[in-house]
Amino acid sequence: MKHLIVCREYPPAPYPPGGIGTYVAHVARVLAERGETVHVIGQRWEGADKDVEISCDGRLIVHRICADDVALYPTLGMSSQTARAEVEGMLASGFPAQWFSWVAAGLSERLIEREGIDIIEGQEWEAPLFYLLLRRALGLGPERKPPCVVHFHSPTEMIFHHNEWSMARPDYLPMKRYEDFVIKSADAYLCPSNYLAAQCTDLYGLDPADIYIQPYPRGGTERVPRDADTWANGSICYFGRLEPRKGVVEWVDAAVAVAQQRPTPTFEFIGSDLPYTQEISVRQFVERRIPDAIRDRFVFHDSRPRNELLKMLGGACIAAIPSRWENFPNTCIEAMGTGLPVLASRDGGMVEMVEDGKTGWLPVPSKAPLADQLAEALHRALDTSPKQLAAMGEAAAKSIRRICDNDAIAKRHIDVRAEIVARGATRSRTLTGSLPWLEQTTRPVDTRKAKGTAVEGIAVAVLALRGASPSETLTSLAAQTISPAAILVVSDSDKGIAKSHRFVEYHGTSGAVAKQRAIDSLKGVKSAGWLFLEAGDTLDRETLRIYGETLQRCPTVGAVHGWFRDKRTNRLGAAYAAPPSFPYQWLWNELDGPTLYRSEALAEAGIRTEVEDGQDGWDIATAVMAAGWATVRLPALLGSSAGSGHGFGEVALPHSRARRMLIQRFPDLIGKDAPALVGILEAISAQAKTHTHTDNHHHEPTPTREAIATAASVLRRPFRQQVAIAAVALKQPIRTTHWLLWRGKNIIKRRIFIARDAILGSRV
Repeated sequence: MKHLIVCREYPPAPYPPGGIGTYVAHVARVLAERGETVHVIGQRWEGADKDVEISCDGRLIVHRICADDVALYPTLGMSSQTARAEVEGMLASGFPAQWFSWVAAGLSERLIEREGIDIIEGQEWEAPLFYLLLRRALGLGPERKPPCVVHFHSPTEMIFHHNEWSMARPDYLPMKRYEDFVIKSADAYLCPSNYLAAQCTDLYGLDPADIYIQPYPRGGTERVPRDADTWANGSICYFGRLEPRKGVVEWVDAAVAVAQQRPTPTFEFIGSDLPYTQEISVRQFVERRIPDAIRDRFVFHDSRPRNELLKMLGGACIAAIPSRWENFPNTCIEAMGTGLPVLASRDGGMVEMVEDGKTGWLPVPSKAPLADQLAEALHRALDTSPKQLAAMGEAAAKSIRRICDNDAIAKRHIDVRAEIVARGATRSRTLTGSLPWLEQTTRPVDTRKAKGTAVEGIAVAVLALRGASPSETLTSLAAQTISPAAILVVSDSDKGIAKSHRFVEYHGTSGAVAKQRAIDSLKGVKSAGWLFLEAGDTLDRETLRIYGETLQRCPTVGAVHGWFRDKRTNRLGAAYAAPPSFPYQWLWNELDGPTLYRSEALAEAGIRTEVEDGQDGWDIATAVMAAGWATVRLPALLGSSAGSGHGFGEVALPHSRARRMLIQRFPDLIGKDAPALVGILEAISAQAKTHTHTDNHHHEPTPTREAIATAASVLRRPFRQQVAIAAVALKQPIRTTHWLLWRGKNIIKRRIFIARDAILGSRV
């Protein structure tokens, strides 16, 4: 078979090495050494500056890409200048690493065609397969579609939770939503531990049969000789990133407690440092927790190259893997592989590697704080004789060679991948729905699908309200490579409007009424979809072609959106591409800007003329999505938006009347999303409370209003109480949603631009 693995962390990478890159390096080599052809896409930088590296007699081919590889950009027939602007928007967004997925998609599609790739793998973290899978779901790319596999290593949602990182970080929701999409779209899943597989099954609503448990291969780790003195007086070594979820804080607390009772043990820490707060790093934080009297028994080292690290491990008699949460850590594999017994927490796949009392120590199961659990295990480890430590190290080395045997793991990978290839691409060929929880309900799912795929043409309505001039918009329509089925101008004056364009007279200011009048004026004229533009919107010359072809290729799609430049701010919408969906749509309009609606979807949703000014776009989009139609945000810069509604930097929360109408119209749907809404509002409120605003009158920073009974207070409660609150929310959807939306509006009222950036990562 011919394999393709997409991984920005493939070593050497331009940032501290991690377990994902280590796994890919090992699995790529063991597969290639057993006759498989493996292509890897990694990042090109000054430490790895070759476009292609070939080894294993030509069976391991590493391709390296960077953001400047214009020739690889997977455009939709747009100009190179537009393509560059798209990537610049990604790099300037809150989630700049998405450029890798974008460029990798272009190279992946070429390799699929030229090299006959049979199967594609990418991890969930940073979603490197996102743009490849999005384009495939949109019917783009090569006709040959090998199955795509997502490998569970460390989902963003879990990483942030166990690191205590703020969900207000601008990269959180974009990464989470990209990962949600690739997980939902993958044809199969790999996971190295039963521990994480069970969590992912629950979190993402997956079928356990679709997850293949495959331990990591051990690579080339060999035993490190240790003499009797080392077993008697060696250090207790933690190695890996100094990261909160790795349990380093709790481990230091446990070690301090034990060291104050025992005069001899010494503790080493080897690994790169990470920020803990804006003021201090993790290392600085834990060092402050060590009393001066025992400070000399705690030694910290920076990250070391692999050969140097193995030498340093030769001076240790015990390795520590004290994680708050973990998958199947390579550090545990490497420690055991060198012949070290391992002291580990029970919160991860370590329980599938370490056998308590034989190859290491696991805390006695209890509800005690992690630091206390680790201290209990550490006391038992220190009571072990040097001779017994050596025997446990020998047993650890044998055990991990059996569990992570390169030959056995390679054979299992080949067998599993052959099974996935035989089954073919399934989920990756279709778009995920706008209602992600529908598949987890017991009620029938009415998936909307257009009866026909032929595109007769697109009707375009230009809304020139409040005296606005439609001339610039009409000029861009005249330059389209595919002509619209009809062009209507809704305005209070026909001045400057060509006779070839239909004129609909309207002297009001309601966008909803204007849209309805446009539709009424074309009754009897058949069109595939309706595109509503505001005066001042301009389209790229290929926009109508791209929109129309999307409707033709994707019969389940009811609305098509794209990236647009905001004329007021000159910011790009090319910062975010996750398909619009609930629960986010309940809080702001995910289809804000020039949007094409399939005629059938628009007719089903209807236009409610009683909606407040400025809320009609949100109302229509919500109704289309709630009806079950899929919606897409095309990965292409398609023009500029006049921005007379909500710009890319704003949260388009519904106004009070629109909010009441929303609750009355979709109480059951909103009720089902109430628990998720709590989490989103936590992110928004966190962002609001961590910033100040400048008072225009006093020119002094003023703190945001004090926190009251917000969604954040709910999430700080014990998990059991959160479940109870969610259960009540499901029974009282109208009351709950009114509270959620009203609180959300109050919390972020004065930080609307910052909050939008936090959610969408769209400040560019």
